Amino acid sequence: MHWAGFIAILSAVASAIAASLGAPKTKERAAISANAFRALQQDVRIFLKIDLPALSDGDARERLQSLVDRLQELNKDAEIPSPKAWKRAKSAIDGGAQRYEVDQ
Repeated sequence: MHWAGFIAILSAVASAIAASLGAPKTKERAAISANAFRALQQDVRIFLKIDLPALSDGDARERLQSLVDRLQELNKDAEIPSPKAWKRAKSAIDGGAQRYEVDQ
């Protein structure tokens, strides 16, 4: 039993070290994803406010599908946020952090 406890503690320490070393990489990937989502948000605004009124139905559907495809790709590749980060982001959004006059 003595060895099993030692191995369990050693394993926990190794896992903690690995998580700490991987944190900067995770943070970088999260920042890249956030920037990609912001770029998509801006492109959607341009589509809705500028391009859409001048497009035919077929062209509008095509452009909308390309935006939806980008969103799905971003969602597929994005890091899953921790529960704490998700709650913090939800609180910020509920508080108006993502409300812009142009979107109204």
